[in-house]
Amino acid sequence: MECLIGAAYTRQATAAGLTGQPEPLVGRVACPYRDWRIGVASSWAQRWVDRHFALDYTLKSLEKVLDGAARHAVRQARVVLKDAATRSSAT
Repeated sequence: MECLIGAAYTRQATAAGLTGQPEPLVGRVACPYRDWRIGVASSWAQRWVDRHFALDYTLKSLEKVLDGAARHAVRQARVVLKDAATRSSAT
Protein backbone atom coordinates (compact mmCIF):
# COMPACT_ATOMS: atom_id res chain seq x y z
CA MET A 1 0.00 0.00 0.00
CA GLU A 2 1.29 3.42 -0.87
CA CYS A 3 0.71 6.46 1.27
CA LEU A 4 -1.23 8.65 -1.13
CA ILE A 5 -1.30 12.37 -0.52
CA GLY A 6 -4.47 13.30 1.38
CA ALA A 7 -5.51 9.71 2.20
CA ALA A 8 -6.74 8.73 5.66
CA TYR A 9 -4.05 6.02 5.84
CA THR A 10 -1.38 8.63 5.15
CA ARG A 11 -2.69 10.87 7.92
CA GLN A 12 -2.45 7.91 10.33
CA ALA A 13 1.09 7.10 9.18
CA THR A 14 2.07 10.76 9.58
CA ALA A 15 0.60 10.83 13.11
CA ALA A 16 2.70 7.74 13.91
CA GLY A 17 5.82 9.53 12.64
CA LEU A 18 6.36 7.10 9.75
CA THR A 19 6.13 9.34 6.70
CA GLY A 20 8.97 10.98 4.84
CA GLN A 21 9.15 13.38 1.94
CA PRO A 22 6.11 13.92 -0.30
CA GLU A 23 6.45 12.90 -3.94
CA PRO A 24 3.90 15.24 -5.55
CA LEU A 25 4.56 14.12 -9.12
CA VAL A 26 3.21 10.66 -8.30
CA GLY A 27 0.81 11.77 -5.53
CA ARG A 28 2.35 9.85 -2.67
CA VAL A 29 4.40 10.28 0.47
CA ALA A 30 7.46 8.14 1.21
CA CYS A 31 6.73 5.75 4.06
CA PRO A 32 8.56 2.62 5.18
CA TYR A 33 6.61 -0.39 6.45
CA ARG A 34 6.81 -1.23 10.13
CA ASP A 35 7.35 -4.86 9.15
CA TRP A 36 10.04 -5.13 6.45
CA ARG A 37 8.40 -8.32 5.10
CA ILE A 38 5.34 -6.35 4.05
CA GLY A 39 7.63 -3.94 2.21
CA VAL A 40 9.27 -6.81 0.32
CA ALA A 41 5.89 -8.30 -0.65
CA SER A 42 4.59 -4.88 -1.68
CA SER A 43 7.68 -4.22 -3.79
CA TRP A 44 7.29 -7.49 -5.70
CA ALA A 45 3.57 -6.89 -6.19
CA GLN A 46 4.28 -3.42 -7.59
CA ARG A 47 6.90 -4.85 -9.95
CA TRP A 48 4.32 -7.29 -11.29
CA VAL A 49 1.86 -4.46 -11.88
CA ASP A 50 4.51 -2.29 -13.53
CA ARG A 51 5.58 -5.07 -15.89
CA HIS A 52 2.12 -6.39 -16.83
CA PHE A 53 -0.18 -3.39 -16.77
CA ALA A 54 0.66 -2.20 -20.29
CA LEU A 55 -0.03 -5.60 -21.84
CA ASP A 56 -3.32 -6.10 -20.01
CA TYR A 57 -4.44 -2.54 -20.71
CA THR A 58 -3.70 -3.03 -24.42
CA LEU A 59 -5.60 -6.31 -24.49
CA LYS A 60 -8.50 -4.70 -22.62
CA SER A 61 -8.61 -1.88 -25.17
CA LEU A 62 -8.61 -4.37 -28.04
CA GLU A 63 -11.38 -6.37 -26.39
CA LYS A 64 -13.57 -3.25 -26.40
CA VAL A 65 -13.27 -2.67 -30.15
CA LEU A 66 -13.17 -6.22 -31.54
CA ASP A 67 -16.11 -8.50 -32.31
CA GLY A 68 -16.70 -12.20 -32.66
CA ALA A 69 -13.84 -14.70 -32.61
CA ALA A 70 -11.14 -12.03 -32.35
CA ARG A 71 -12.78 -10.51 -29.25
CA HIS A 72 -13.20 -13.95 -27.72
CA ALA A 73 -9.52 -14.79 -28.35
CA VAL A 74 -8.35 -11.56 -26.70
CA ARG A 75 -10.67 -12.18 -23.75
CA GLN A 76 -9.30 -15.69 -23.33
CA ALA A 77 -5.73 -14.34 -23.41
CA ARG A 78 -6.59 -11.96 -20.57
CA VAL A 79 -8.17 -14.79 -18.59
CA VAL A 80 -5.06 -16.95 -19.05
CA LEU A 81 -2.74 -14.11 -17.95
CA LYS A 82 -4.80 -13.29 -14.87
CA ASP A 83 -5.15 -16.95 -13.96
CA ALA A 84 -1.40 -17.50 -14.29
CA ALA A 85 -0.70 -14.43 -12.16
CA THR A 86 -3.00 -15.69 -9.43
CA ARG A 87 -1.47 -19.15 -9.42
CA SER A 88 2.12 -17.90 -9.38
CA SER A 89 1.44 -15.53 -6.49
CA ALA A 90 -0.30 -18.23 -4.46
CA THR A 91 2.60 -20.69 -4.58
